[in-house]
Amino acid sequence: MNYLFSQKGCIFIVILTGLFSSCNTVVYSPIDRTADMIEGTYDLAGIMWEGDALDVNGDGITSNDLYSELMSLPINAENTHRAYVRCFSYDRTDGFVKMQLPMQNVNVTDDGRYPAVWMIGSRMTVNLLYQIDSQGHLTVDHFESLMVNDDDARVEMVRMNNGTVWFDEEENLCFKVTYTLFDYCKEQLVEGIIHYTFEKTVS
Repeated sequence: MNYLFSQKGCIFIVILTGLFSSCNTVVYSPIDRTADMIEGTYDLAGIMWEGDALDVNGDGITSNDLYSELMSLPINAENTHRAYVRCFSYDRTDGFVKMQLPMQNVNVTDDGRYPAVWMIGSRMTVNLLYQIDSQGHLTVDHFESLMVNDDDARVEMVRMNNGTVWFDEEENLCFKVTYTLFDYCKEQLVEGIIHYTFEKTVS
């Protein structure tokens, strides 16, 4: 009896050891680690402007923090601006980054003025593709440009180019792009660098 018990006990231990050993041999690939880090839904958390402070909502107050400036505009204030990172390949190596950006939408009068009372804001969606290589290195397509006809009155789309996407140390999604805004303080168009930051809310 003792022999049978000890024999069964040994077999049980061997089985357990095999199970734990098989668990330890499961390989979590660099691709999966990167995909898990970036995939998810993000909320817009910040918009910063490089250079001189601007007044983009016509309230007479200038700032480099354009989140409050742009989000105070009608339409922008009514919407939630998010970014979505999703894979579309079975091995998780390919996917897309979809960003909803609040914009300054300024209409120009026939005599070339930019009246603040006509400003309602707008939202633009930017879609970029990403790739993850076998080492887990992430590459996101470069944003080239968005141009419109010269007679289009929407200032926010006159020049928007040279954009890059990356994920910072806190795993926030960041988008930096050269952008043209109308500065009500200077009463002229100003070109500079704008930074959008999105914080992950859902994996």
